Amino acid sequence: MTEGITKTVNKDSVEIIRTTTSICPECVKHITAEIYVDPETNWVMMRKTCKDHGDFKDKLSCNSEDYKWQQSFTTDIGSTVNTSTKPEYTSSGIRKQSKGCPYDCGLCTNHKSAPNICLIDVTNRCNLTCPICFANASAKGYIVEPTFDEIVRIMKHFRSMKPIPAVLLQLSGGEPTMRDDLPEIIRKGKELGFTELMVTTNGVRFGKSPELIKKCKDAGMNAIYL
Repeated sequence: MTEGITKTVNKDSVEIIRTTTSICPECVKHITAEIYVDPETNWVMMRKTCKDHGDFKDKLSCNSEDYKWQQSFTTDIGSTVNTSTKPEYTSSGIRKQSKGCPYDCGLCTNHKSAPNICLIDVTNRCNLTCPICFANASAKGYIVEPTFDEIVRIMKHFRSMKPIPAVLLQLSGGEPTMRDDLPEIIRKGKELGFTELMVTTNGVRFGKSPELIKKCKDAGMNAIYL
C-alpha cells in the first residue's frame, strides 16, 4: 500500500519516505527536509540543514511501518478547488513537491478540505473543579454559554459546507450535561443530518441520572466521550 511513498538513497542506504519543506528552529527560514527511516532504531526521523545554523533532527514516529500506513490516508476527497498548476502525484496520492506549499500550488487540493467534525462548546460551566482542565472550566468567573439558536446556527453552518458537510457533531464544554436543553440540542443536530452525535462528558450527571442518558439517546446521541 505504501510503496509509492518510499525510496532508498544509495549514498547512505537510508530509506527516504519523502522530502518536504520545514523551517529552521533558529531563524524560521524555509528549508528542505527529508523524512527518513533510521536503520538502527526503525524510527521515522526528519533531518534538515540550515546554511546559517547547521543540522537538525527530530523524531516523528517510533514505528516506520505504522507511519507509512498512516500517510496512505492523506489524500483529500471531493475538493473542487481549481489551481493553475497540475503537479504530479505519487502512487499513494501524495503530491510531489519541488518547493513545497504554498509555493508549488497556492490554495491547493492537498490543503483545502471540508472538516468532518463540528465541535461546539455549549457551556463553560462544570460540576467538577479539577486542578488541571484544558478548557479552564468554571474558573473564569463568568459564564460563556451560547443560546440554543446560536448553537443551531453553528450546526447549520457546518452542515452547509461544500463539497462535503461535517458528519460528526461533538458537544463539549465545560460539562455539556449542565445544560437542561442538551437533549433538544442533540435532537436538532440529528434533524440537520449529523450521523454521529457525541457528548464529551465527565460522566457524573449521566451516572446519577439514567433518565437523562435515555433522553439523550432517544434524541439521537450515539457516542459518549468520557
